[in-house]
Amino acid sequence: MKKIAALLLCFLLLCTSGVTAFAAEPEAEETNTVISVTVPDSHKITVSAENAKVFYEGVSGEEFTVERLSTPRLLIRAESGKAIKSVTLGGVDVTALLHGGYLDLAPVYEDKVITITTEDEPVAPKDTYTVKGKVTLNGQPLAEAQLELRSTLKTTKTDKEGNFVFTDVEPGEHSLTALKDSKVIGYLSFELKKDNKADVALLEDGTYTVSIDQNGAGVELHLVLNEEAGTLAPTKAVTVQKPSTPQTGDNTNLSWWWLLAVLSATCIVVLETYRRKKKVK
Repeated sequence: MKKIAALLLCFLLLCTSGVTAFAAEPEAEETNTVISVTVPDSHKITVSAENAKVFYEGVSGEEFTVERLSTPRLLIRAESGKAIKSVTLGGVDVTALLHGGYLDLAPVYEDKVITITTEDEPVAPKDTYTVKGKVTLNGQPLAEAQLELRSTLKTTKTDKEGNFVFTDVEPGEHSLTALKDSKVIGYLSFELKKDNKADVALLEDGTYTVSIDQNGAGVELHLVLNEEAGTLAPTKAVTVQKPSTPQTGDNTNLSWWWLLAVLSATCIVVLETYRRKKKVK
């Protein structure tokens, strides 16, 4: 009887005791997650400018599309009577990077905004001069090219020999733009000033000083066009001589000569009359 009671007690203990069970976790599956990013193949350069124009590949505009990581070259030209005051690119002042009117950009990897401010050109002296010359490309005359001279806008065309003439050009800051089929092919930024002789000098910022012989009528330049760089480089300057004027002499002396001539003629007439009367008698 005691044995049966012991077995029942053991059975009850087994039924009421908790059994902890462990479930094996399934093996984690290997997965490859791919994160894709679309990189644009071009970017936009937006222009914000008043009284100035920006040219890319010879054409002006307010927005340009350039290839990603390209290094575009922009020409910045003030309108007549204005001068470039500042240039910012993406909020960064890059005025000091202008070289002869051109701005070479670092590799472009995002959209940019270029902002240009201008100021009035200083009042130029009243003296004016003739600026003439010849434009050559690869040693040959550049014929029928449109030329625009500023600050005060003046336009002309080269002839078959590449020659051109501008008259009434004031000393001061100027630019000369060469165009073919309405596209800019060459540009020159220079200061015209009076000096003891005609000469040209290239400055560190890519602009030129063109000196005029103050005793001459102007300056004659030889300009070499570099289409790849988009520049006009003056390589030679010669004084344009003033036209010679005939010497008329002193008007007072001339009057005296006329008076002497009249008196001489009167004397001759009187003497001839007297001689005839005497002969008649």
